[in-house]
Amino acid sequence: MKLKQRRSKMKNLHIISHTHWDREWYEEFQEYRIRLVRMVDGLLEVFEKNPEYLYFHFDGQTIVLDDYLAIRPENREKLYGLIQQGKIIVGPWYVMPDAFLVSGESLVKNLQRGIKQAEKIGAKAMKCGYVVDIFGFNNQMPQLFKGFDIDNAVLFRGISDYEKDAFAWKGADNSEILVFKICEDRSYSNFYFAARWPFEKRAMDKDELVQRVKQLVELSEKANTNDVYLMLDGVDHIDACEDLPEIIKLLNENTQDCNFVHSTMSSFIEDFKSKDAKLEKIEGSLYSIAPKGLNSVLLKNVLSSIIQIKQQNDYCEQLITRVTQPLNSVVELCKKDYDFKKDSNEVKNREALIEEAWTYLLKNHPHDSICGCSITNVHLDNLCRFRQTASICKTLNKNMTSVFACNVNTNGLKGKDGAFVVFNFAQAQTDEVVILNLAMPMANQRSFVFYDSLGNEIPYCILDSKVENQHIYNYNALIDFEPKNIITVAMRLSLSPMGYTVISYDNRLTVMPPNYSYAYEALFPPHRQGGSMKAGHMCFDTGKITVKFNDNGTFNVTVNDTKEVFEDLHIFEDSGDDGDGYNFMAPYKNQLIYSSKAQVSLVEDNGLVCVVNIKNFMDVPVHTDYQARSCETVEQIINTQVILSKNSSKIKIKTALENKAVNHRMRICFPSYINSKTFYTKTAFNMTQWDIEKENWETAKETETFVNPNNGAVLLFDENRSIALYSKGLYEVEVTEDKSHTVALTLFRSFTKEVAGANGYLGKAQTELSFEYCLDFEKRSLNEACIEADSFKLDTIAVAQSLHEGVLPAEMSFVKENGGVCLSNFDRISDTEYILRMYNAQDAEKETDIELFFKADEIYLCNLNNEPIEKLCENTDKIHLNIGAKKIVSLMLKKN
Repeated sequence: MKLKQRRSKMKNLHIISHTHWDREWYEEFQEYRIRLVRMVDGLLEVFEKNPEYLYFHFDGQTIVLDDYLAIRPENREKLYGLIQQGKIIVGPWYVMPDAFLVSGESLVKNLQRGIKQAEKIGAKAMKCGYVVDIFGFNNQMPQLFKGFDIDNAVLFRGISDYEKDAFAWKGADNSEILVFKICEDRSYSNFYFAARWPFEKRAMDKDELVQRVKQLVELSEKANTNDVYLMLDGVDHIDACEDLPEIIKLLNENTQDCNFVHSTMSSFIEDFKSKDAKLEKIEGSLYSIAPKGLNSVLLKNVLSSIIQIKQQNDYCEQLITRVTQPLNSVVELCKKDYDFKKDSNEVKNREALIEEAWTYLLKNHPHDSICGCSITNVHLDNLCRFRQTASICKTLNKNMTSVFACNVNTNGLKGKDGAFVVFNFAQAQTDEVVILNLAMPMANQRSFVFYDSLGNEIPYCILDSKVENQHIYNYNALIDFEPKNIITVAMRLSLSPMGYTVISYDNRLTVMPPNYSYAYEALFPPHRQGGSMKAGHMCFDTGKITVKFNDNGTFNVTVNDTKEVFEDLHIFEDSGDDGDGYNFMAPYKNQLIYSSKAQVSLVEDNGLVCVVNIKNFMDVPVHTDYQARSCETVEQIINTQVILSKNSSKIKIKTALENKAVNHRMRICFPSYINSKTFYTKTAFNMTQWDIEKENWETAKETETFVNPNNGAVLLFDENRSIALYSKGLYEVEVTEDKSHTVALTLFRSFTKEVAGANGYLGKAQTELSFEYCLDFEKRSLNEACIEADSFKLDTIAVAQSLHEGVLPAEMSFVKENGGVCLSNFDRISDTEYILRMYNAQDAEKETDIELFFKADEIYLCNLNNEPIEKLCENTDKIHLNIGAKKIVSLMLKKN
């Protein structure tokens, strides 16, 4: 936009008309949509009646278009026309997400969807990383934005006491973007609060308006970098200001050295870049609590609000990106090289269904939804959407694994009664004990013998058994169910990385004596796995670690190689919490209660696994207020199952309880006594380093709660000791500043205060809750911690098969990575194009060799928007890469 120059030294003040649209928050989606329909109806009328009203921004999102046009399809042409003309500005996001509670792949998909939706309209998405109301920012956001050719962002939380209105933000991989820091007091509404808010309930006083805007300019001058000012005219769910052209004219006539223009973010950014500006540089994550400001609070404890939301999101993200999308790619690629059997049950053209699953998932990623700080009915809708995503993915996965397994050659295997195709979706080669659910034929005996693909007998033990009626998938026939004996087994199995192997079995049935006979015709006793890991009373040696269970429910771990000892692990801590969906708030007189009374029992011990059950009994105050915890208590019973596997450095743990108290926080604690000043947690495409000791919190406006975001992996080590903690959907962790450097993982928070005083129930968390997490005492690199954490989240799936001919071998790895970088996704984006994404979480460059199960016609390096950048090679199934520190790499694999 060409700006009018009235003097040599002129302040250019870009007024950005917008609305900040929380799709659901203190009202349900449908309530907000009614407001949206009314608002957009009015906006279209403003554009039609007033040609001097130039621009309006839809909060950096495109989902509002879907929401509006579902009700007003007759306005599609009018709305799209204004977007094509650049009058209504949309994107680049589909929804404005949180930066820590969703995965890197979800952030990529979100931007891809928003940009693509704008392009389908015939427009361009806004080239601005517009994230004006997100609760902190991960250190890969600069690289993420630059992967979509976006070199700037607008934000304000997490920047501590930085005073200026612009800075250069350097991300984890050294990518730099220009950042505009909006007002810490009035955030994305500085102009609105100065020029419009005072007159919402009374007539506009022109002189007062001018004076208020002059005060705003004077206040903004203190932070200004180069005489280009961002004036944001909008607030939550607000209408367009139809009088804005007159207001701008009034201001220009009554101010000196000021040029007010109705503008766009793009014009503002272009103007800013055209002026000289000395920018300071800020590096890494933006995750500092607010030292001052009305609106700049970081709100760390959204990480643990409504824990079911977090758990379901983590599950769905793993399901769609690590199972459904890769399976879809593999099945379609196999069809190109192998003569697959025709299967009338196969669901074809699955991409539309996968996109539908993504739609449900992304609708849960707006910050007020995924953060758990909305009303109960909003979060009930979230849980429903997660079910839709999971249902689509699980149904597709069952169909695809069935189609695939039918083409695996199971003939000639040693077992003669049946086979299983066992899928490993994890990146790592698995040579440990795995736990499988196997659908076996109905039989009274449990005398199965299992064999690997080479005919070697597989040691196993049965952990559980139940009868289940299974749906027989035949879409061309009347529905039928078949009873199956579902046995849960632990077996030592070698599994190819991101691939499958075949196991077969013999079902050795005992044949009772016929009439007048004195002996069995065939006798096969139930399978009994011998051996023991016992090394003393309630002490067990896996070969890599020795675990001693204590009477109070804790356990001690000795690392066999180093003799390092970790004592009193797995302590439950219960604290009062008078907070809400945003904040943990300990009462003035808090009472921390730690688990001490327990019942410990050995359930299983053989040469493969050891299972120990722990039942903790804690007397927890019934409720808490801002002053203290109640004197009245309730007994909280916590059931924990601990699984140790032979030759493993890991301890896998499942904890379940029915919460009977309110206004409290429960954490599980692992004293590490590791001598380090920092620790790492998994974040989007990275392992992020955090300081254990928090600085400058004593005088800050916002209360420091000492927690950090964690997307499934925590790593803490020194020269001698190392501990990693993997978890499913538990995003909040603290490493305490005291000598113990205890890793405290939040299991849940219970709070009665909902936003806007709503009286809901989900926040109270008075329900049955369960949690899964895993300790690992192997010394892990940053990449290894990411890979192991992802492996922990992924189940191994066994698909039952008869013995038959097939075109596929008995064992295959789809993608094999041989350098220790992290695979992130393998997605089919067209009939001939596939995206393979990986990242390097290390602080140094990594060299890797990728082996594919097919020959690609061409391989390109591409950006995060799936646009080719450089051709790397052709007609090959091997790729050699040098991946820089903290870099995300996307490859486009073409196969005709």
